[in-house]
Amino acid sequence: FFFFHILRVLHFGNHVLIIHLLNSQMQVSKRKSLCKICGNPAFGNHFGVLSCRACAAFFRRTNVDGETFCPIGNCKIDKHGIFYCKKCRLRICLEAGMDANKFQHDRDLISTSTSESSDSSGSFSFSQRSKVPKSMANFLGRPAFILSCEPDKASKVKTIVDVTFLINQAFDIFGNVDRKRFSSNSNLGRMTKKFEDLQNEKSSNLSTIKVLGLKESMIFWEQDFLRTARWLSHFDEFQELPLSIRMQILKVAWILWGRLDKLVKTANERKNQQLNQNFYMIGKDVGIDIGNFEVDVSWCTNYSKEQLAYYLDCHHDEPFNIIVDAISDLKPSDMELNFMLLELCLAHAGKQHQGDVLMFTDRLLEVVSNELHDYYQSEQISNYSSRITKMMKINNLIRRNLFERLERQAVAKVFNIISVHFSHPDMFCNAGF
Repeated sequence: FFFFHILRVLHFGNHVLIIHLLNSQMQVSKRKSLCKICGNPAFGNHFGVLSCRACAAFFRRTNVDGETFCPIGNCKIDKHGIFYCKKCRLRICLEAGMDANKFQHDRDLISTSTSESSDSSGSFSFSQRSKVPKSMANFLGRPAFILSCEPDKASKVKTIVDVTFLINQAFDIFGNVDRKRFSSNSNLGRMTKKFEDLQNEKSSNLSTIKVLGLKESMIFWEQDFLRTARWLSHFDEFQELPLSIRMQILKVAWILWGRLDKLVKTANERKNQQLNQNFYMIGKDVGIDIGNFEVDVSWCTNYSKEQLAYYLDCHHDEPFNIIVDAISDLKPSDMELNFMLLELCLAHAGKQHQGDVLMFTDRLLEVVSNELHDYYQSEQISNYSSRITKMMKINNLIRRNLFERLERQAVAKVFNIISVHFSHPDMFCNAGF
């Protein structure tokens, strides 16, 4: 299972090219090294002749002192290299130069290789030396993401992170909702007003941080989780769901809600303050400059930041810039942005939990889809299909990026690379741990 899982990961990134090159090299090697007896791929010199293992085994067990010639004398070889006449096969072996006196008594049972060495006279001789059988890993030079080669760094002691206080606050938010300030005929309208209110909570000045560790991460987790809970609480049909279902949706939705929220803020801040593509928002009013930024991972692993870069979402990269550019091109209205947030969160929650959760999320998505249509009608926007297409493209890019990271995180779990345990792990199943 582990072997095939690793091969699955190898298809990501530039490694697929390396695999193709390896396959090409193996094919060329096979064409150049063919058995002198049957024409199938050869596997080294046997009894003095370049041959395959099958023909070498045949010659080894054949009585060369007996009758060696077939009455017909020219029996044909099957197109797959199969002999139906043993005597003709033996004749071809002898004609090719096979000699029982050249049996290699000290041949290694696992693997041998023939290497050239020069003696003092300048002539070359061949010597046998054993080596590890060639594999994908040693051919590529130990890919960076296969860390099982360092078992001493595997996590044996877990860091416990208790987030029970966030769960309790979410219960309180769902139980005490004040909608008086946001009078609207639609859920989408009320949620848009609430979203604007949450955005106004930030400080007037944008700050940047240079180090992201456990303390900073927990602050951002708390902000996103509780803001998502407050925002969802203004959805009437959502509030009518059983509390257990609401909590299941929230625990899955808050990560994606925070991601789209930060990407939209990044697009706005880059435009308003003329910032470059190295700038990203990572908190309510906090940003980072990738060129002047460090990630402290010592609290969650024994591996270095460079080793973990493949597994964790600790670096922003080109896929994020593509999404930010798509948002800048679309310039979604507040109502459109809130619909995107709902579609992203509810669709993912339904897919993750299935069953009753999927039934409820589909119903909620139908409600807000109808309300978005009414919004376009009230704004007299008739041809809005192209805008919806762009909105769904952005959401799908975020989902695809998430799924790719989840594939890598699955490998990290196999090798016990992460040393963190959460009191409510279902809250962080999409967070990189």
